[in-house]
Amino acid sequence: MNSPHNNASRVLRAAAGYIAAHGYHRPSHPRDNYCWTSRCAWPAASDVGAIAFVVYGEPVDMPTPEPTAEFKLFRQAVNAYVDWLELADPEGTGIVSEPTNAADLADAFNQAASLYEARNKAGRE
Repeated sequence: MNSPHNNASRVLRAAAGYIAAHGYHRPSHPRDNYCWTSRCAWPAASDVGAIAFVVYGEPVDMPTPEPTAEFKLFRQAVNAYVDWLELADPEGTGIVSEPTNAADLADAFNQAASLYEARNKAGRE
């Protein structure tokens, strides 16, 4: 595996750093995960784009489902982030308050990482 981040919480914390350093890109459709107007190696990214970049080490619009350690780690990190988002909608209304700027997304990733760590620590005790 190319990524030095071997669990979802490390991926989410690294994604928070990526967003803080390179910016947030609000996608206009599901595969619009990077802002390509700047033509740089580290484009501003969406939530999914930042997670994919951390895992794969380069921009990947949408990882292809395959039986690899990278894809498994990508899905675990996305699922951990979605678990955190669902806490913002405890009544199940379907109205989730997703972050809309770099600072909020970085904070959300860090909170999701903490939730993942707490849940996994509880499972090991």
